[in-house]
Amino acid sequence: MFFDNVYFEKNNYLQELRKNDENLIGSWGIETADSKSFLSLENGGYDYRLIQCQRNISQFENKFNGEYEFHDGRFNLNIKDKVLDNKVIRTNSICALKDSYFMDFVTRFQFNKSLFPIAELAGVKFEHKNEYINHQYETDKVKLYGPNYCVDIRVLSVEKIPNFKQVIYVRGTAKYWVVHVRLFPEKYDKEIVKLVKYTSKARPLPVNISKFLLKSPLAKHLWYNGEKSRLKLPINAFGLVKLMNGKKISLKTEAVFSKI
Repeated sequence: MFFDNVYFEKNNYLQELRKNDENLIGSWGIETADSKSFLSLENGGYDYRLIQCQRNISQFENKFNGEYEFHDGRFNLNIKDKVLDNKVIRTNSICALKDSYFMDFVTRFQFNKSLFPIAELAGVKFEHKNEYINHQYETDKVKLYGPNYCVDIRVLSVEKIPNFKQVIYVRGTAKYWVVHVRLFPEKYDKEIVKLVKYTSKARPLPVNISKFLLKSPLAKHLWYNGEKSRLKLPINAFGLVKLMNGKKISLKTEAVFSKI
């Protein structure tokens, strides 16, 4: 086994991959949201109901199956993480239990910035900076490395509907590189504007105000402003994709670690 210790949190996300007394990662989980609800295994999220779930955690494997009710839908979430020597295989999926809307669906990774100061994706190299900017590309692989370690993340398979595209982004935070392997709207079935600052929860604006803003000259500055601009506006526009009852989306990824 490449890792000295592997630890899954009780909320079914990977918290530690230790090598030589250093934790190579931050928490790894999933994220998804609609116009009002937000789910994050690490942070909990808000405005949803977990109806039922089954959890099974062993030393090197994590399994979770849960039924959730969101503001704009109902779905089954299935998670499987497996550690095999120097790699982690992750398979995450959502199956709609009624017609539902989603802003995105994310397999989330975090890596210790002091051990992995450089990220490369789509042929572009980024040095870690503590700034909330998403460097997002339509690619299926990303590499992070430093003086002692390297990790290669790649997408093994994707199940999606046409209005979603698969992308990857990297973003620097105070302690980590955040990597999101993401199903992201290519075409929108619904558009919303949310208040994202001055509140602990992102809140949708009333429909009439959202429609006015989306038709105004300000609209082009609102789309995903918080993800791509250094000037953070208090309101952002987002697209949502409709997942019909019985339809499924999934992401299977592989993270392979090596010693340099």
